[in-house]
Amino acid sequence: PEGCLDYLACHGFVTAMAIHNDDFDAKRSLTLIVDQEPQFQSSQERDDLYESLSNLHRSISRQLYLGEELELPVALRAPQSQQTNELSDWCFGFMEAVAIFEEQWFGNNQDVEHIADRLIPMTVFSEPHVEAELLHLVDSDKKRQNLAHEIPDNLQQLYLAFRD
Repeated sequence: PEGCLDYLACHGFVTAMAIHNDDFDAKRSLTLIVDQEPQFQSSQERDDLYESLSNLHRSISRQLYLGEELELPVALRAPQSQQTNELSDWCFGFMEAVAIFEEQWFGNNQDVEHIADRLIPMTVFSEPHVEAELLHLVDSDKKRQNLAHEIPDNLQQLYLAFRD
């Protein structure tokens, strides 16, 4: 359906959920991912999807908890200027979850500046057009690629920020 996240964006979405929250509601998450109440062919299909999402969340949470570099389903290859690629699709899903759960990300007396700084790569790559104040970070291929390579470490730092 229109508005539904693809697999890469879904992975980004679930990653953001794993970073800020140990509790995971697969039913609510799937509704947000497909942008409507999901329709299933059978209860088995429903259960399989919920289980798959929960397993993905558990796997990501485990990697973050153990301090392992998160295995992303995409290469850390920065998109060309004003274009999108698989990494930008993943970042889009990640930032969708951040936007939906903005209060949990930036409320609760979190270190807002630290969190916002760690979100910069995902913010920049989630949209084809970069905000003017961030253009200096991506005005060359080398800078864009360096920013892309910051993502795994930033994800770990974000995870730890919510556990302090």
